[in-house]
Amino acid sequence: MNNYYDNPVFPNIGDETFKGPIINDAIRDFGQNRNMVMNEEYVDTILNKNRGKKTKIYVTVPGSSEWQDKVYEGIIEGAGKDHLIISNPNNGEWNIIPLMYLVAISVLEPISYN
Repeated sequence: MNNYYDNPVFPNIGDETFKGPIINDAIRDFGQNRNMVMNEEYVDTILNKNRGKKTKIYVTVPGSSEWQDKVYEGIIEGAGKDHLIISNPNNGEWNIIPLMYLVAISVLEPISYN
């Protein structure tokens, strides 16, 4: 194998001879459903379409006792490819949340989505 280390937890991962049916099917389906894939929306796009709406943001930072399983409540102010900004009018707090720690989002109003 050409990996930096052996992976005893996930057998066949990194093995150049392994070609699972799921991967091959996904490649075939991508070619057949190109229009469907090209129209998908990313989280930041959906969040920006829903600016001004009340939300609950569930985040967790693995390995941290202080930042594990936190819930932020507030108004969606905007989002980028790697972050979300919400404000909480109840306490005046503004939060910039890295999307890599995002677990789930509950929008408490109807969602704008194409």
